[in-house]
Amino acid sequence: MRTLADLLKADAGEPVARLVAAVLGAAPPERVFPDRTGMARTGGADIAEIAALAAALDARPEHRADGAASALALYEAHQEWSGDADAEAAHGRDAALRAMDLSRLVAGLFAGAGWERVDALLVTASGRALATWYAAVELALALLPADDPLSDTAANDTVDRWISELPTLTAEETGVLRALLPALDRGAAACGAGASWIAEAVRDALPAGETYASLGVYRLLVARLVAEVQGEEAVFAAIGAGAAGGGTGLEHGKAGGGREAEERAAHEAELAAREAELAELAAREAELAAREAAETAAREAEELAAREA
Repeated sequence: MRTLADLLKADAGEPVARLVAAVLGAAPPERVFPDRTGMARTGGADIAEIAALAAALDARPEHRADGAASALALYEAHQEWSGDADAEAAHGRDAALRAMDLSRLVAGLFAGAGWERVDALLVTASGRALATWYAAVELALALLPADDPLSDTAANDTVDRWISELPTLTAEETGVLRALLPALDRGAAACGAGASWIAEAVRDALPAGETYASLGVYRLLVARLVAEVQGEEAVFAAIGAGAAGGGTGLEHGKAGGGREAEERAAHEAELAAREAELAELAAREAELAAREAAETAAREAEELAAREA
């Protein structure tokens, strides 16, 4: 299992980076969770605890479904007016467990009351990206009905359905969860309208047979969050036994100055590529809007002509 440090260095062309970029291009985090002002106050958890939670988000023994692959399969089944109750239950249970692990992560990374910690998450660009992945894939893609909008309480409903069967949270973590769920509800509803684009992104970028465990999707997103909140040196700090310790530790040693510069340049290049993707998405939205307007005008003209005739 790849470490946070290893994933932070992931090239933009690697499968995990391409998959994350594709999904976040289809569901831009700044639109799903509009920018907020404020400052993120860091909490007391050390990076070893955060690495363990990131690994748990990707893969736990209790998980029953295949993450993005199962979400895409459920979306396609719903669009065909079919479904699999067992597959839906497996994905829903995993989604609830991931929401709880995400709450543990937020409780450890940030300080303050539950709502303050959630605000701190969403103040950061990488925090919005992490929340957007969850809202887009675990909720909107997997749960969208064929002919109705997504429920505006998708996250709450999912967790409430399964929480009695899952490991309990501390009072502090529960406070974060209850503040996080309404935000995820809003994020999922925002993603629901673009679920077809999210499905296309997953379909095109998810390598066959790969899972969260093998790719490290959540570990990549969490590594970027830690780097933004605590600095890249935190991700490369010498703690734990690295990948040999079950994949939840980090590699030893700090990045040297030359490597840091290279990584920073690669990160900036990735951001530039993402901005280009967003510009392309905006152009596509404008084209679709123009087409819809033209079709509406043509239809209204035909109806008017028919009435006059």
